[in-house]
Amino acid sequence: MPPSWRFLQPLASGSKCRVVFAGPHFQAGLASTKALIHRSQDLSDKVEIVHAPTAADLMSAAPTADIALPFMEFFHSDFIRAAPRLRLIQQFGVGLERIDMDEATNNGVAVSNVPAIGSGNAESTAEHALMLSMMLLRHVTVDLPRRFNQKELGGLPLPSALLGKNVTVVGYGSVGSTLCSYLIHMGANVTAIRNRKWCHIEDAGVVAKKLPCIKQALPSTDVLILACTVTPATWHLMNSETLSLLPDGAIVVNVSRGPLVEHAAIL
Repeated sequence: MPPSWRFLQPLASGSKCRVVFAGPHFQAGLASTKALIHRSQDLSDKVEIVHAPTAADLMSAAPTADIALPFMEFFHSDFIRAAPRLRLIQQFGVGLERIDMDEATNNGVAVSNVPAIGSGNAESTAEHALMLSMMLLRHVTVDLPRRFNQKELGGLPLPSALLGKNVTVVGYGSVGSTLCSYLIHMGANVTAIRNRKWCHIEDAGVVAKKLPCIKQALPSTDVLILACTVTPATWHLMNSETLSLLPDGAIVVNVSRGPLVEHAAIL
């Protein structure tokens, strides 16, 4: 059993709640939080924001941290052990794979994230996946600048649309299910892949073709979109073997975590 949860314990009398933002990323989130605290006299008296942009800064802030936001930084056991006051690790997003969950639990530190459903993250990420797919299909990064530079109205290669394409979405969580809905309404032939077995009763409303194994779908996939979590089973899911199953000209879009793709293999 873990020790008593620290977030249930009151702060020391007269002390502020010290919130540590880790790493150099998501500066907009840091700035907006500081502005929110500044606008409220009540919060200003109770909350102190600390920025720890480097690993050394983070370890230095650990002994007096009450709440920590990892952003894209790793919260290893050494940080958690060095933070006796730490009561909450709050992820700025969904993924928790960079946090040592066992160490946090053993030390009574709660860990939370921002769910994709209800926060707008699922819809935003699904739209981002659509944008990347359409940009690649339409050669936006290569062909469009060339046309502008050469003042060419049309020309080859001809752009492609998602309409009629065979699109495989790996992962059917909040992002994957939202993405499948968008793609179906755009006229794509959608196949959804997930590790958990499909249930003909619970998943009766899923319009996309349902498959349990990615290898069954790859040979006929025009656009592959990865929207699943990183686990030992999905680490380097797309490697030299699985990539070789895709037809020539297929597009791979990853809106999840980088380790789903073996970079050397896809290069």
